[in-house]
Amino acid sequence: MELPVIEAYAMPVGTALPAPRVPWKPAPSRAALLAHRMQNHSVRPFPAGRAPVVELVRDPAALRAPAPGQEQHQV
Repeated sequence: MELPVIEAYAMPVGTALPAPRVPWKPAPSRAALLAHRMQNHSVRPFPAGRAPVVELVRDPAALRAPAPGQEQHQV
């Protein structure tokens, strides 16, 4: 089943995100990043080479880089 075509749009910036709904903040020493495999059929409805596809491909790669002094574990 093909997904309908989706118009290009800019990814929101930090100031456009909603306020947190909980009073706590994540503890970096206990945090984990789950990087789910993106598949072609998930981004195919978006125009290639334009937002948000560019960011959806670029940004997770940067998130996967370990922070200084931290190990990267893959399961």
